[in-house]
Amino acid sequence: MCRIDNLCFVFSISDAWYRAVITDIISPLEVRVLYFDYGNSEVVSTTSDVKQLSEKFRIKAPFVYKCTLAGVGQAECTEGQMEKFTSLTVSRAFWRYFLLIAVA
Repeated sequence: MCRIDNLCFVFSISDAWYRAVITDIISPLEVRVLYFDYGNSEVVSTTSDVKQLSEKFRIKAPFVYKCTLAGVGQAECTEGQMEKFTSLTVSRAFWRYFLLIAVA
């Protein structure tokens, strides 16, 4: 069951089950997962913390999308610029437009 890109439920330290995708196999007993509804990741135990995601929970779209600003790389921003951007954007609603770019 534990293969990279498998969708699963993960029991987290917050005592709740969350949807996730397996991004790395650390060992037969541990995997790294990405909580695709929140954007964070962690290493979890495969013995009790990871369960197969049932079909009815697969059809709901993720609540978080990884985004970047066009033409701006994180390495190009100073710490002050990052803090200013964060202060202007955190806890605010935005209109979003998704641009699909196919990479060959």
